[in-house]
Amino acid sequence: MTRVDGMTLPDFIGVGPGRTATTWLHEMLTGRVDLPWGIKETDFFTTNYHKGIRWYADHFRHAGGARPVGEINPYFGIAGAAERIQHHIPHCKIICTFRDPVERIYSAYRLWRHYMLTRLPMEEFLIRVPQVIEVTRYATHRPEWQERFGDGRVLGCLNDDLREDPQALLDRVCGFIGIASFPAASVK
Repeated sequence: MTRVDGMTLPDFIGVGPGRTATTWLHEMLTGRVDLPWGIKETDFFTTNYHKGIRWYADHFRHAGGARPVGEINPYFGIAGAAERIQHHIPHCKIICTFRDPVERIYSAYRLWRHYMLTRLPMEEFLIRVPQVIEVTRYATHRPEWQERFGDGRVLGCLNDDLREDPQALLDRVCGFIGIASFPAASVK
């Protein structure tokens, strides 16, 4: 458990981006590590940063210290997120999950359509919501995470590996965050 100024903060953060198996990873780790209490994604290092680090730490108030503390939140490729995490939790481990860029972008578009957040054709949607493409620029953003946290503290995982062998992927994550391996649930 990472303690800073009496606050409990994450030992690891799965930064995504979204639509790259972040929900699967969250579901797998639930009950095995201490995740934010009462919310899946705090969005602290992006939209809720103004609420302050104590607000963020309050989400981990129930962490007892016996298990690693973490969060799975798609911070990858979001301006300022890596810098903010490094500022508050410099020894945090980072899990980056990646998916074929075209599949990821199309999946994100379908999700926006599903929740009626857009009715635009895909081409126009991508112009109006450039962040969907920006977070998929893996080669542009991953070096920043590695520079800020060090190669040994950044784990890259591929969505293709999840499809081929979910157990092997989960075992890698478990070893990285320091928990015993356990059976992986099947991928839907």
